Amino acid sequence: QNPAQAQQAGWSNLTSSLNQTSAQIKKIVGSGYSLSMMKPNDDQTALYTAKDGKQTYSIVNQ
Repeated sequence: QNPAQAQQAGWSNLTSSLNQTSAQIKKIVGSGYSLSMMKPNDDQTALYTAKDGKQTYSIVNQ
């Protein structure tokens, strides 16, 4: 809930893993696919999105 606490909560480790997974998806199915981690109980709100192994959105940066 508090972006200032993201580092303490391990956000960078989590997002690094999501970027790696996104890169693997690119290798398997090709470029152009996004991987998003959604807000619990709200499938319309992304917390983090990666495309082709790179961050495209992070709620921490908002």
